[in-house]
Amino acid sequence: MTNDRLEEYLKSVEANIAHIPVAERDTAIREMRSHLHEQIAELRRADVEMGEIEATERAIRAFGDPAEIGVSYGNGGSAPVVVNKHTGEVLLRTLRATGRVAAATGRGIGKTLKWILFAVFAILFLALGSALTLLIVFQDDIRETVPRPIHSYSRDLDGANGQRNSTFFVNEDTKEVRIQLNVNRQGTTGCAAVTIQDPSGSIVFDSSGDCDDLSALLTFYDAGRWTINYTYDAFDGSVDVDVYAFERAD
Repeated sequence: MTNDRLEEYLKSVEANIAHIPVAERDTAIREMRSHLHEQIAELRRADVEMGEIEATERAIRAFGDPAEIGVSYGNGGSAPVVVNKHTGEVLLRTLRATGRVAAATGRGIGKTLKWILFAVFAILFLALGSALTLLIVFQDDIRETVPRPIHSYSRDLDGANGQRNSTFFVNEDTKEVRIQLNVNRQGTTGCAAVTIQDPSGSIVFDSSGDCDDLSALLTFYDAGRWTINYTYDAFDGSVDVDVYAFERAD
């Protein structure tokens, strides 16, 4: 039987991560559904008098507000993880969707096959022409939905100490800025703290006091010069930051 409250919650989450590829979004929602079903069942096993509605509310409340849930990507092609966008806390690790394409080749391509190939190339040519036309017609919409890389910072560190900083500029045509942040510590000692300052000088993100691995996808909207500060204390590991801009249509 369908859990309507759970499906309503998942639809809200899905709308909040609509910017990621469809295959990975579907995978993330499927993994979240499975995880939450398990949490609901576990709550009801622990309290046999608890109904499904109460167990569902407790499970989704513990998982988080849909508006605070995002999907982050690790290094090295690792599978995406479901995170709390404000804290960077990893809520659920997912499996990356994969697929296989099989192709068969043979000898003795006859006249009929040649005509088939000709037809295929003709269709592809027409499809390419249509795609280019749509690209021209909808270029403003594409600019709003396709991110443009504007800054990248990547370091592999060995016993690093002190402070570093990097800056990037967001122009007035930018609708939204997303910052993908990953800190991976090697070993059990050392620390790397990251703070982000907006153009007004306000601290909008600060991981000071937390020396654990960090993976976060952050979203901001202000134009101007941004500064990211890195503070290292005997830190062994890697720090990777990528910044993308989504431009407004003219």
